[in-house]
Amino acid sequence: MVVGMTSCLGGSDHDEYTYYSDAAITSFTLGTMNKYLANSEGTITKSTFSGSTYKFNIDQEQGLIFNTDSLPYGTDATHVVTSIGTLNSGTVFIKNIDDDEYNYYVSTDSMDLSVERKLRVLAQDGKQYREYTLKLNVHQEDGEAFAWKSALGTDDDGNALANADFTALTGMKAIALGDNIYLFGSNGSETLIYTTNKNDGKNWSLCSPNVTLPADAYKTMVSAFQFMYVLNGETLLESWNGMTWSTAAENTGLRQLIGAAEGCLFALSTSGKFMVSNDFGETWTADQTESGNDASMPVVVEGYSYVSLKTNSDMGQIAVIGKDASGNTVVWTKLTEYRKPLAYPWTLVEGTKETPQLASISAFGYDNSIMMLGLKDGKATTYNVSKDIGINWSASSKYTLPTPLTTNVYTTTVDGNNFIWLFYGDSGQVWRGRLNRLGWERQ
Repeated sequence: MVVGMTSCLGGSDHDEYTYYSDAAITSFTLGTMNKYLANSEGTITKSTFSGSTYKFNIDQEQGLIFNTDSLPYGTDATHVVTSIGTLNSGTVFIKNIDDDEYNYYVSTDSMDLSVERKLRVLAQDGKQYREYTLKLNVHQEDGEAFAWKSALGTDDDGNALANADFTALTGMKAIALGDNIYLFGSNGSETLIYTTNKNDGKNWSLCSPNVTLPADAYKTMVSAFQFMYVLNGETLLESWNGMTWSTAAENTGLRQLIGAAEGCLFALSTSGKFMVSNDFGETWTADQTESGNDASMPVVVEGYSYVSLKTNSDMGQIAVIGKDASGNTVVWTKLTEYRKPLAYPWTLVEGTKETPQLASISAFGYDNSIMMLGLKDGKATTYNVSKDIGINWSASSKYTLPTPLTTNVYTTTVDGNNFIWLFYGDSGQVWRGRLNRLGWERQ
């Protein structure tokens, strides 16, 4: 662009000026924004936030102005005050919504940005101008809302459909691996394997594995490193598809697999000690454990969570939830560093709030929190959530179950799209739900 210089020419009876002929919008900022949200009773509350924290991109080549990070759900986009900067004090006009006329932009007046608007900036010379399309992106759903949907579909009356095969299972555990969901369930004599694509959920196939898994093998199932692992006695088996299984290690001395993180597999030994492997299960070593809490060691692990540290991408924190020898629910944690399995010990969490003492627990990590589901007096209606790695717990009103849980034959897992899968063994229902913001894709 050619920039004309403005000058005051002396030596004459009057001043002469040369005006700039280029035009451009150089900055765009929002002012204070209003947000309106309705609660469960329909009462609408108003709040405000600073719109200046949302950065706007200006594409000079295509004439586009837009925000990459959408404004919160409930933002009032019909009354927006903005601040627009221009090159060389160009004048900004905004096109009407209902006709082709342009009006002067006034920074103190609010404008309706609920639809795309056309802006025109006029250069100082009054001849040259440039046009822009302004788009204000606002989330159209509440990011903190969570809703369940029947993965098997519904009948004509809207009732959730069931899978009759699942009602015959006496125990079950689900895992997510790659693009598939696998349900391992005991029929009393062996562990069966059912699978579906994570984007399906209606159509389930019964696998025909090349080995017969014992009836309680489902309890030891974990997924890690694009494989699934299971114990057949003390023999560790691995598979990538649930059909073809091979021996990863024999005579492992393991009782239960726990989970995986930072290139390592974790397990409980037959003597009740934490074990670790950093070679995909081929060899196992006793893991470090803080002393003095032997009585609180988990006899069985019922849930596993992993959270990556924001300050170091090569480190994370594991939390396992299980029952000790007295039947108490306990939480143990461990810091992990990539390929350094023995760098940090397992530590018992002694919470400031009592860990929920529940029966038939299923727990997993979700949204940087631990989610725990279990029966109290034979029933459960919601998840318990800990946002601080098992120290404090609270019953969640957000993650209320789609229907009360009254059976100890159930399981939960989370897939790669951040959907929680919930299987009911008594009814054969399968539910799937996701926190809205965990499904948003950044544009």
